[in-house]
Amino acid sequence: MRFECQAPVGMRKNKDRTFSLLPAQLVPYQHLCISAILKIAQFYLSGNSVREVCDEASGLGEKEPLCLNPAQIKRSLVIIQQAFNRLPLVPEFKAAFKTFLRLDAHFERLRAFIHWAQNYLKGVAALAVKFWSLSGCFLF
Repeated sequence: MRFECQAPVGMRKNKDRTFSLLPAQLVPYQHLCISAILKIAQFYLSGNSVREVCDEASGLGEKEPLCLNPAQIKRSLVIIQQAFNRLPLVPEFKAAFKTFLRLDAHFERLRAFIHWAQNYLKGVAALAVKFWSLSGCFLF
């Protein structure tokens, strides 16, 4: 899908008059892969400090050490929280969501959700695809 830019020529930074718009169903870009996001959030929610999480994350990089800052750790937690909040959108996942709600502490709920997502059938990628196919929107 392409749209024409309506800004006056003098206001545009380049000569292009059109731009692409990606459909909302596509997974939004994240600097980290979802398995790394889950591991980072899980490690932080286990009571480790930001410094310890940064040290632990350095081993998650495939080719080179992964350097994290506190904002990226916070963003990982936001992504997990958003995914957790989307679970009831799919009837098939409502039972799991209700199970998580029985836990007292919020961090316990998120830790249980992460564990469930990591162990879902063929992994977290399968969970994301299944969620998208049933609801039409992304999970993570």
